[in-house]
Amino acid sequence: RNRVAGRLDLTDEAVMCRSLHDERGGTQPFGVYLLDPSDERTELGRILERSVLFEFFENTEAMLDEEYRPYDDASRFIVLVDHERARVAGAVRLIHGGTACGLKSIRDACRPDSWNLTPEDFLSEDPLLDGRSATTWDIATLGVRAPYRGEPHNSFYSASMLHATYWWSLLAGVRAWVAIIDEAVLDLLHSVSVPLKPVCGQPPLEYLGSSRSFVCFLLIDEFRLLLRERAESPVEGLVLNGAGFHDVVSFPDIVLTAVQDASRTDSEATSGP
Repeated sequence: RNRVAGRLDLTDEAVMCRSLHDERGGTQPFGVYLLDPSDERTELGRILERSVLFEFFENTEAMLDEEYRPYDDASRFIVLVDHERARVAGAVRLIHGGTACGLKSIRDACRPDSWNLTPEDFLSEDPLLDGRSATTWDIATLGVRAPYRGEPHNSFYSASMLHATYWWSLLAGVRAWVAIIDEAVLDLLHSVSVPLKPVCGQPPLEYLGSSRSFVCFLLIDEFRLLLRERAESPVEGLVLNGAGFHDVVSFPDIVLTAVQDASRTDSEATSGP
């Protein structure tokens, strides 16, 4: 394995992907990994960002560095790794609230040259939309590389990352998400029952190369109820329970245990005494 000064070579995507797979093991062709700021392999998430955001919005590496580097110490990444190709297939950047840097989506939506909102506007929409609170997270970026998009992949890869994002949020005690999302991505998320709504009914505006982006929010309790109501449908079953994933995608033990515990609790509540 390539190493630099006794550490992983963070310029080599395949090396980082293989190191994650080596640590977990398993035979599934894909794996979802949760990476906190202390893990240098969060660079995989930045590799994905550079690839997808340049493809769609012509965001350069220098631009992304300027926009997102101030939030790196508060950023957690969920990465979907193709084990067979040793490459990152998709990623979500989550910025957790309650830190000095704040939440990028709230800060950017409050700029005079964007939506010109105020932190109070977010709080008036819902008191949970508070970037000073550790219970609010920012879905800052998400994307899937070209080979993993389109039929028959449209729901599968996105849903696997949403499954992990949802459960990691629950495990961390998160109660709300905020995001600034391109209209096409928002439509995709709505198609897999992610109930993101515009903050204060704000219209779409140009944002970081996207001609139509919405500043949005989601309350986790509402998302949980919606998923449970629709748990029998294939996509919602994927996001809620990981149904149909586990022969193809490996997940962290903490997520698997949480899903099993929740399923057991729901079953006991349904069966009654």
